[in-house]
Amino acid sequence: ARYGYERGNITTEAFYARVSEAVAAEGLDRETFTRAWCEGFTLNRETLELVKEVKAAGYAVAILSDANPAHTEFIKRNFPEVAAIKPYYRSNEIGAMKSDGSAAFDIVCERLDAGPEEILFIDDKPENVNNATMQGLVFTGAPALREGLAAAGILAHSAERIAQSGDRQTAD
Repeated sequence: ARYGYERGNITTEAFYARVSEAVAAEGLDRETFTRAWCEGFTLNRETLELVKEVKAAGYAVAILSDANPAHTEFIKRNFPEVAAIKPYYRSNEIGAMKSDGSAAFDIVCERLDAGPEEILFIDDKPENVNNATMQGLVFTGAPALREGLAAAGILAHSAERIAQSGDRQTAD
């Protein structure tokens, strides 16, 4: 049911009913279920700052997310700075997930009117990066992402950035 929900094949009501039935959760109200379903989301401010730096460097930024309507609403309510990044492609709206081979990536390329060679895809799951039709980086944290973006020529390396800003680091 989950993947059908995230591909947009079933409604939130149908998903909630199927899950409630599957776990014999009689009396589980939808609000409690939705809160539990979304509670794992947190905002990684360091990564959001990198996104801002990439945009400030003149690069376009887009999001491709394996999302469902409940997650989408949660993100809009709780992380408006993420929801404001446009374009924002959600699996339930494009009908394909990142794990569906190249389908989601092909749709994004088409909608961005860009070839896969023009896109750098970043994801925390190596299998999604492997499915991508464009070059990719596996996200393991903001510091490693900064170095990957620097290696791709998008942002300065950490040491270069410190030198450019005039900041000094001292050893204790």
